Amino acid sequence: MEDSEILCNNCKRDIPAANADLHLTHCLKFMKLCELCNDPYPIKEFDQHILDDHKELQCEKCKQTYQQGEEDIHQNVCLLAPVKCDYCDTECPRKEIMVHIERCGSRTDTCELCNERVMLKDMLTHICQTRYQL
Repeated sequence: MEDSEILCNNCKRDIPAANADLHLTHCLKFMKLCELCNDPYPIKEFDQHILDDHKELQCEKCKQTYQQGEEDIHQNVCLLAPVKCDYCDTECPRKEIMVHIERCGSRTDTCELCNERVMLKDMLTHICQTRYQL
C-alpha cells in the first residue's frame, strides 16, 4: 500500500503524509517561500535570491520601476520607449508614434507599377489592386 502525500504549504512540494510533521518542522526552520515568484529557497540564500532575481530597476526613459527580468515587458508598454515608424523608420516615443504615423502615412510617393502618386498608408493596397488589374 502506498503512503498518501500532502502538499507542504511552505515549500510547495508533495511529501509523504507519514513524515508531514517532521518535514514541516525542518522546512519552516530552513526554507522560505518567495512571495514574488512563489518558489522555495533556503533561508541562507533567500536574501541573495531577492537581489539576483527580483532586483528593482528603473527605466531610463520614464523613470518607472520594474523587476529585473521584466525589461521586455516594460519596453512594450513604456510610453517614452522609442518605436519605429512603419513608413520612414524614424524613431518616436510610443506616446507620439500614432500621430507621427498618421502624418507620415499621408505623404505621397510614386507607385512603381503605374506611376500614380499614392499616399504611403494606401500604397500596399494600391499595389495589390494594380497587380490584380494587370
